[in-house]
Amino acid sequence: MTLNLWSVLLIASASQCLFLIAFFLLRPSTNKTATRLMILLLVILLFMNVSNLWYSARLYLEVPYLTGIGRGTTLLIGPAIYLYVLSVVKPSFKLKWKHTLHLSGYILGLVLLMAQPSGGNVADSMQQVEAFLMDGIRTTPLVLTRFALYALHLTTYLFLSRRIILSAEHTFSEDYLISKESRIKWLRRLNWVMIAIGVAVIWFFIDALITHYYNADANYINTLIYSVFVYLIAYQALSDERNIVPDFKIKYKSGGKISRDKSLLTQRLNTLFKEQKVFTNPDLNQSSVASMLEIPPHQFSALLNRELNKTFFELVNEYRIEAFIEVSKDSHYNHLSIMGKAQEVGFRSKSSFNTAFKKIKGKTPSDYLKTALN
Repeated sequence: MTLNLWSVLLIASASQCLFLIAFFLLRPSTNKTATRLMILLLVILLFMNVSNLWYSARLYLEVPYLTGIGRGTTLLIGPAIYLYVLSVVKPSFKLKWKHTLHLSGYILGLVLLMAQPSGGNVADSMQQVEAFLMDGIRTTPLVLTRFALYALHLTTYLFLSRRIILSAEHTFSEDYLISKESRIKWLRRLNWVMIAIGVAVIWFFIDALITHYYNADANYINTLIYSVFVYLIAYQALSDERNIVPDFKIKYKSGGKISRDKSLLTQRLNTLFKEQKVFTNPDLNQSSVASMLEIPPHQFSALLNRELNKTFFELVNEYRIEAFIEVSKDSHYNHLSIMGKAQEVGFRSKSSFNTAFKKIKGKTPSDYLKTALN
């Protein structure tokens, strides 16, 4: 066994994977689906680390039959993360047999690996490994096809996961113990690491396409970028592991006691929205308003449900729509487009604005303004 910088980094990452796997196995949780998918993700990352450790530490010379144990596992990362995101944002999500279809990319990758020429015996295989570690391998059309599959596959699942996270901001239930904002914040961090991984995979594919070579260092770097995932999970587990495997069975009771005078809180809420117009901030969220009211987020949620019979987003959108109508009547804003006026009152995207407007007013913004301004 040969220890070098790559080996030490890979051992550290693999050890962290083992620790986290044990942590989630021993941690009691009612969200079994999220727990299992997180453990699966960590096992995949562990295999990737061990596979590259076999190369960097020259362990293939001592135990040649385990060489390449993690090959193709890149095609498991995307589906594992996608299903994990679903398990965090959808309380009703359960793993079913149909989800095994997500393994089709991995199976195709294995077929391409088996179609790739290899040595007829162990000695020939070891010679190929030595050549790969010394000078890299020449990228044949078959190898480039496999790399293209990796890049396309991961990018597709990155897009799907990102779309679910964005959608969850508006559809997430507010009644669970772990707040929507904290879970979305955790998933956003996860998504940024996914983007970094996607960029790395695409970069290595383009480099191999141009130079016609792929070397071991690229393999190590790629795996270490994946290891950022491991350390991000470890950091989150230390700060608040409940966001990683949220417990959907524990809810705030809608009839829970609000510790402060309800009429005073309602009055202060009206001041924030009617006078200070906090809704014009596109980054406004439930936690920030609760902080302004100096109450916990769950008490603010109870206030909205019991006293106003509205969700936070319904309240914000109602104020924004009314403000948009007032802005549209003001000649000082005539130079702005409809979307420009919507952004003035806090809407970030055209789709969310149109959806909210039609839900509240029953018409599209342009149709409504034609009637209201004439």
